[in-house]
Amino acid sequence: MPLPQDAPPEVRQAAWQLASLLHRAQDDARQDLLASIRPLHAVLTEQRRRLDQRHADVTDSEQLKDVVAIDHANAMALRASRRASVLAGAPWPQSRANAVTLLEVARGAQCAIAHYQRVHIGPSDAALAVPGAVVEPLLAAIAELLDNAARAATRVNGAATMTVERTAQGGAVVTITDPGPGMDDLTLAQALTLLKLRPPLPTPTSSRPLGLRTVALACATGGFHAELASVPGTGTRARLYLPASAVEQPPPAPAAEPGTPLVSASVS
Repeated sequence: MPLPQDAPPEVRQAAWQLASLLHRAQDDARQDLLASIRPLHAVLTEQRRRLDQRHADVTDSEQLKDVVAIDHANAMALRASRRASVLAGAPWPQSRANAVTLLEVARGAQCAIAHYQRVHIGPSDAALAVPGAVVEPLLAAIAELLDNAARAATRVNGAATMTVERTAQGGAVVTITDPGPGMDDLTLAQALTLLKLRPPLPTPTSSRPLGLRTVALACATGGFHAELASVPGTGTRARLYLPASAVEQPPPAPAAEPGTPLVSASVS
């Protein structure tokens, strides 16, 4: 709350000192969080490397099922640690050297959420690709929106749908819909407010908005934007719009089968 203009100098000085102490405490807390996350990053990234090797070596179907389960848990843990890291002020993971198809990024995001089996990928443009610098924030944004949709779908025993399409302006749009309970006007307005946040993000007061805060940060970093529409009792639709400048020709590598984690959820 701002001080009144006629506040005594002593009050203004005390308020400034209090604000400085609060800022320092918040910065110390962020630095402590980042210091605790870095070793976890290293462990999870090494586990990812070993899982990639294990995938290539396993031929027994039962063993492969176990490896896939561990791989999924690893992807979710990497996503959670990356979210905590970037919200605490750390940079996004290192940019990729080459373009990646947008459909691969979407499938990688699917692999990093708990209810990935409740996601159906609808007809999509497999030729759309994004530059390496956009992949990590885009992957994070899709994963957060997709996680919300899949969780909503479980409440009605339904499935979320995701599509990747080209826009008339030469850009791309990722659309995620769910048949869940939807949001009332107040909840939707609060969600839209969170999506409009830009760095530096205010300190969250609860764990509930962390996903949308991550989407907002990813949009600011990647140069794209998110939209939400929802009707109570009908469901919610989320869209991520990429400008034409963020769409490239796809790399020559073939697309993977649905559910294959081509895009690693690794963090650095």
